[in-house]
Amino acid sequence: MSMRVLLIFLLLCAGMVLAVWRGWVHVPARWNPWAPLDVRAEPNFLTSYKLSRLRDDPALCDQVLSTSGLRFSRQADSAPFAQCPLENTLRIQGGDVALSSSFLASCPLA
Repeated sequence: MSMRVLLIFLLLCAGMVLAVWRGWVHVPARWNPWAPLDVRAEPNFLTSYKLSRLRDDPALCDQVLSTSGLRFSRQADSAPFAQCPLENTLRIQGGDVALSSSFLASCPLA
């Protein structure tokens, strides 16, 4: 009996995950792990996961940064054998806060 209850519970959980992932059930973007990161929203337990998705997806990174208020431009990645290699590189030129100079950063850092 308890095994059947556990199986039903697991199927319901899997169904809910599928429904959120496919968009059949609306979940606010800040609580939806597949929604793009909103850099202006207060961080929560999903923030680190959403940041990790930016590391390998330049298009998603551009989408997130376009809503951030930052002025940025894409830069060529540094050589992989460089002392401090940067991939998915951006030059941050400013934003809502004035900067004394621009700087290079990877997308998740920006």
